[in-house]
Formats: sequence, C-alpha cells, structure tokens
Amino acid sequence: MVTEFLIDLPLPRQSQVILVTALQSHVAALVKMPTLDLETNQELLASLQAAEERQARGIIAKSEEQFHKKGYKTVSEVIRGGAAESILKAAKDYNPDIIVLGSRSLTGIESLLLGSVAERVARYADCSVLIARARKKMGR
Repeated sequence: MVTEFLIDLPLPRQSQVILVTALQSHVAALVKMPTLDLETNQELLASLQAAEERQARGIIAKSEEQFHKKGYKTVSEVIRGGAAESILKAAKDYNPDIIVLGSRSLTGIESLLLGSVAERVARYADCSVLIARARKKMGR
C-alpha cells in the first residue's frame, strides 16, 4: 500500500528511498507449548522466524524493483522488533526528510490494546510523517 502511494508522488530524482519492514513476531508465544520439548520449540521458532524473514524480504524486493524502475536508489532493512520502535530507530539511523507509512486503521479494543504505530511514529519522529491509507473500493 505505501509503495503504491509513494511511487506516484513526484519525488526529486536524487531521492533515496529507505524501505523498512519491522517483524514483530508473535510466533515465540505460539511455540511455548507444554507438549513440546525445549529443543523442538527452539527449532520450530527458528523455522517460523526464517519463514517470516523470507516473506518480508520478498515484499521489500518487489517494492525496491518498483522504485528502481522509476530511477530511485533504495536501501532496505528488515528489523525484528516492535513496529513503531523499529521505524523510529531506522529514522535515527538514516535521518530521513520524511517518513511515509501505512495505517491499518484498527478499531475498537484492538486499537486500544495495541496502540497505533502511525500515531507513535508521528508523535516521536524527528521529521515529518505522512500516513498513507488504502483507497476504499467502490461499493464498500
């Protein structure tokens, strides 16, 4: 969603796009099953985390390809940790002019419990933050 939004903006040709994906893994909780021994749990966790990382790198690679076709340089990074914290850490490391991120628009109790990544990033970032929302499809 963010790539589709950002790719259409008229960015200066010298722009560098930094793509960050944060893996806030919940698989660790899933493998703490009392029926499995510690070694099996650790192997299962490592396998699930490797699959998560492969999927994230695949998504980033597709985004990078789109930006390269438009002539932009890219840097990409997959970070394991909380989304807001990872984005803010990457912002400190790269010192961007702007952070563009998507919003999933959580509602109800889920929003209260999880908090809003976009809200936290906008509140604590040292630069401007642009929040991209998915376009609503007709008939919804």
